[in-house]
Amino acid sequence: MHTHSNKSSENKSQAAANASPVQQKEQGSFQFEDNRPEAAAQLKLKEAKASNPSIVQKLAFSKSNKDLSVPQDYYDKTIPGITPKHPIVSKLPQDSQSSVSVKKLYESQQTKAAFLNMAKQGLMLSDTINTISPKSNSSGLNQATNGSNDGEIRNALKDSFLSYRKVLEVNSGQSFYTSDGVQSASHLGLLPSDYIPEADDLVGSEGKNIRTQKDTQQRPWWGYACRLIALAKCDTSFTKTKALTSTQQIANLKAAVQALHDHYYNTSSKVMYDDSSSSTSIYKDWGYSLKFVGPSSLNNLPLKTELSSGEYIFDITGHSVRVTVNKDITKGTALTDDKLDEYFTFDSDHENYSDDEKTKKVHYIWSK
Repeated sequence: MHTHSNKSSENKSQAAANASPVQQKEQGSFQFEDNRPEAAAQLKLKEAKASNPSIVQKLAFSKSNKDLSVPQDYYDKTIPGITPKHPIVSKLPQDSQSSVSVKKLYESQQTKAAFLNMAKQGLMLSDTINTISPKSNSSGLNQATNGSNDGEIRNALKDSFLSYRKVLEVNSGQSFYTSDGVQSASHLGLLPSDYIPEADDLVGSEGKNIRTQKDTQQRPWWGYACRLIALAKCDTSFTKTKALTSTQQIANLKAAVQALHDHYYNTSSKVMYDDSSSSTSIYKDWGYSLKFVGPSSLNNLPLKTELSSGEYIFDITGHSVRVTVNKDITKGTALTDDKLDEYFTFDSDHENYSDDEKTKKVHYIWSK
């Protein structure tokens, strides 16, 4: 399993926030406008009151033109951990492979088409991305918070859009005047370092018993299957597994994971289910969506998100695992080390993973 491994993945490539009202310009980037009639003096007063220079930029996707607007520093910044071990990077000129950015991958004719498809998957967009338009706008919050409910929208922007990887999806000319509208038009996506695939390390596992068969370094294939194990453990009576794989005779976890391996990898598409780049497509197959994008320690989760008691899949450093949250976690919850077992139950297969999950960074949390 190499999901989130060997990546400088306290992933610092943040897309900080900026939002609406939003109106599309011809070139596919976004202009912030308030079309409601108000006196100029009142407008200036409200803009001054709402000013907050720390909120300056935002990823925005136009549903009309299928254009993605990207802040300039996000576009230019080196993506942590991306090296020639990622096949797409090897297509770049040699002198561009040591520090890879969105700009380099997008502007190279050798990598552009593949990169746009990866970005679409990683950002969880249903539409094709036509262009990536760098755009930074420092006055967005000022204009977004004009009006009687400016404080409400402003709080939504701060709490929701300062996330690493939230994408705002807008229609041409669309404006937002409530916090609910802001939140419902945005969603989480993977970090760039996680939607660019690494080299295929499942090669050679075709048709083999992945629980016992070893790779060229004498590691059992079962060690790569943690995401499939997590999904199968969440699958009561393996109902979803049977439907997805068209295999009715599945009596235990080993058989379920083997069937899922054959379904995802022993096909012409060869989905690398252990790679972070496969997260979106696989989890969507199972009805999961992103609940949280990190990285974060378990202790700090209440500072960044809230979790109701129930079942989740956590992608932690080097591993994916079924997790039961035993008690509701709110932003006031104190998750000291001595309380972690009280709040979290990790359900790894001991032959697949033997480290202490509680010591690892949480990169993504998926829920139904």
